[in-house]
Amino acid sequence: MKVNLKIRKTTKREKVEFIIGLLLLLFAVWYFMR
Repeated sequence: MKVNLKIRKTTKREKVEFIIGLLLLLFAVWYFMR
């Protein structure tokens, strides 16, 4: 219930920030695993 409400309340800006953070994390992992 709480998770669903949290997802519904998330704004587009928060989603963009989450995607950017995820991309940065993936880039960091790729950089160190290289």
